[in-house]
Amino acid sequence: MAKRKVARGGRSKSGVNKAHEIREQFAAQGANARPKDVIAALAEKGIKVSSAQVSNIKSKLGGKSNRKVGRKSGRKAQAGSNGAVSLAALLDAKRLAQKMGGVEAAKRALDVLVRLQ
Repeated sequence: MAKRKVARGGRSKSGVNKAHEIREQFAAQGANARPKDVIAALAEKGIKVSSAQVSNIKSKLGGKSNRKVGRKSGRKAQAGSNGAVSLAALLDAKRLAQKMGGVEAAKRALDVLVRLQ
């Protein structure tokens, strides 16, 4: 059985370095260019690349990512963006009210605190 000829160094059979061409397209179109646009531009040059190749190069270049940052947990994220209060914050408020001698006493203390700020 004959061995298949494998392109070395990331070059296609025609001798074109695909990774280099992809990087050049991102430089020309901007780091936030869509892989679809890069593939189309390279196809016009006669270079066939997959979307996986383009996406891989884009991630290494540091282009815009759609990944979401990890969710905050614990007591740091007590109030949601819609103004809702978390269960942890409510329990803390309940403990504070108990220490202050009731809800009315806690309200008065908070009013004084607001004036001090």
